[in-house]
Amino acid sequence: MSTNEKDDKGSSASREHYIKGHSRNLKDKSSYLHSDHSFVDELANELKLSLDPGSKVLEVGCGGGHSAAFMARLGFKVTAIDFSTVAIETAKENYKDVIFNTGDATDLKFNDVDFDAVVGIEMIEHLEDPK
Repeated sequence: MSTNEKDDKGSSASREHYIKGHSRNLKDKSSYLHSDHSFVDELANELKLSLDPGSKVLEVGCGGGHSAAFMARLGFKVTAIDFSTVAIETAKENYKDVIFNTGDATDLKFNDVDFDAVVGIEMIEHLEDPK
């Protein structure tokens, strides 16, 4: 089974619930793109204080890509992953300045030195074992 097949079908009830939510909530992309993402502003301020312009940031659990795109507009080089192919497809369609890939927060395929910062926004509650 490929990683994408696992991601599409989910290996647990929580993954399945999350993917169904994306399928439902991202159906109206204009609604998603214009919904309130106020927490992203707070994150942006912290990143600007902590990182140099051009720093490489990984967002784990990026959903539809809104916060990753916001970080890219601030001048960061952003790579973002989510296990939901629906979310990644939406992100790729709407935000061209970020590298989006399907990936699993519990099995990251990156080296420690690949990024200057890693963020996970509203993601931890979707993990089966957050430890």
